[in-house]
Amino acid sequence: MTGALLTVVIIIGAPPATVADPAAPVTLAARPAIDTNTVDANIIDKHVFAKLRSRGIVPAAASSDTEFLRRLTQTTTGQLPTPDEVRQFVADERPDKRAIRIQELLCHDLHAALWATRYSEWTGNSTTSLSADEETVTQVSQQWHQWLRDQF
Repeated sequence: MTGALLTVVIIIGAPPATVADPAAPVTLAARPAIDTNTVDANIIDKHVFAKLRSRGIVPAAASSDTEFLRRLTQTTTGQLPTPDEVRQFVADERPDKRAIRIQELLCHDLHAALWATRYSEWTGNSTTSLSADEETVTQVSQQWHQWLRDQF
């Protein structure tokens, strides 16, 4: 059946594509408004919300707990949270559970390893980019990575 349909489309042609008018103004989808004055925000959020207000930008609503945990865990450790971690986080009823989880993941060994590796890449730390004998290059590269890891 699919082959016959494809043959018909090839023979008689597909319906014409609809093309948007390039001169038409762009309309953005409406976002749900949140009152940034009542958000229990940290000092960074307060500055961000003030800047958004000054520019007339409405921030998006807060993410769900599962979305938040997934994004946070991937950003800080490079991994997805386990199903048990998700269940435990969703069941936690403390109002500051997000701040607590942020601190926990920032202190995690995987956070230090991931970000030391990223900074190593960004700073050109590799055994192929350094010019010295192989043993020295390897040693310097490892020392730089370890120093970065210790900083995190």
